Amino acid sequence: MKKCSKCGDTKPMEIEFFQPRKENRDGFSGKCRKCMAEYNRKYRKKNIVAIKKHLKDNAVFIAAREKVKRGRPGKREIASENYKIYRVENKSAIAARNRIWAIENKEHVSKIRKVYIHNNLEKFRIYCHNRRSKIRSKIRSLPHTLIISQWKKIKMDFNEMCAYCGKSDKLTMEHFRPVTKLGEFTINNILPVCGSCNSSKQDEDFKTWYIKQDFYSKARESIVFKYLGYSNGIQQLSIM
Repeated sequence: MKKCSKCGDTKPMEIEFFQPRKENRDGFSGKCRKCMAEYNRKYRKKNIVAIKKHLKDNAVFIAAREKVKRGRPGKREIASENYKIYRVENKSAIAARNRIWAIENKEHVSKIRKVYIHNNLEKFRIYCHNRRSKIRSKIRSLPHTLIISQWKKIKMDFNEMCAYCGKSDKLTMEHFRPVTKLGEFTINNILPVCGSCNSSKQDEDFKTWYIKQDFYSKARESIVFKYLGYSNGIQQLSIM
């Protein structure tokens, strides 16, 4: 069962009552179909001029998209490929059109963005951290290939616990070798660490910092070295 965020009614969480929405955790829209239909009706009435202008300015693009939707069996795949080719060949034009639309509809974009962040808070935090790390890595011309699926695997490999102290607190991405010391942003150099350990270590060398901690553990230290592929005391960094 799922409660509609608009009318408050509780209905079966099925496609008959809620529209699919892959961005949400449960895979369905927050509003029921009845409320969404009412919202869309009011939106079209309020923005009729902008909608007509959009349809007129993007007639070719919309026609191509509709052709894909109406594609006959056996030709749908071909139409889909043509549509992808169109997007690749007109990437700059589409991007410019989207930027203009976003500027003209700032309030609408802001509202959608807030709802998305609220429904995907953890994913958004990871995205922001990745973006900052990639920017720092790019500035220093370091490898920066870590993706969300790899980060999830890293946390699972350490049983969702801090690699340094073993706590099950909220985990953050820790550059084992700091960026300031040419530490890359890849699966070979990122560990799941609690906020306390991350703040404490900062840019200090792990061996020097870890042995001074009250929670120092020779066993965990060996696990970390083994996981990062240390050989003869040297970390084996490489682009993944």
